[in-house]
Amino acid sequence: MIKELVNHHVFETLKIAPEHVNKNVLKFMNKEGGDLKKFIDDFRKLYDEDKLSYYFMTAHPGSSMKEAAERKL
Repeated sequence: MIKELVNHHVFETLKIAPEHVNKNVLKFMNKEGGDLKKFIDDFRKLYDEDKLSYYFMTAHPGSSMKEAAERKL
């Protein structure tokens, strides 16, 4: 699936905006599916790091500075 996406639908860089990495914050947002760390690891096995960029929004409901610190990948 990642190869299909990158090879046929990405010009230079795949840009993603994950909601959060903390399971409790994601549950609070009703977005429990997926595993960002696994996706990034799988992506890096296929492509160099320059082909992926991502950013996080801040101040999600149910999030404190503790959960914000977990976003360091």
